[in-house]
Amino acid sequence: MVLSSNPLLSAAEVAQVIQRGDSEAVERSSAVEAMSQRLTKLKDPDGEQVTNELLAHACILDSLFQRFTTEALTARQPESRVKFLKTALTCQTAYTRTLIAVEGLKVQRKGSAAVTLQDDGGDHGSGEAC
Repeated sequence: MVLSSNPLLSAAEVAQVIQRGDSEAVERSSAVEAMSQRLTKLKDPDGEQVTNELLAHACILDSLFQRFTTEALTARQPESRVKFLKTALTCQTAYTRTLIAVEGLKVQRKGSAAVTLQDDGGDHGSGEAC
């Protein structure tokens, strides 16, 4: 899978794979190569590039939220419903935090504020996907 260099397009491509649930469509080595190229590009990003990257991640998080919510609603086993719903809510929380970070960066660029990200104290080792 070769991702577009445009963050919004690549997020759309990843979101499409997430929504279809077709992991066979992803060629792992190409995905890793594309990610390496993106990381190289982001080593010294400008403000607009950081914002675009965060917005691309927000699109993916929203797709994951929708996917896991759908899985929760259609799961037959109560335990599966609970797991999918918890994962969906974790994705929704990450989505919200991402949008808050984007807004904070915009305000910081204007010189009106400084952005500080703090750990929410949540259990990040609980196996949740987002």
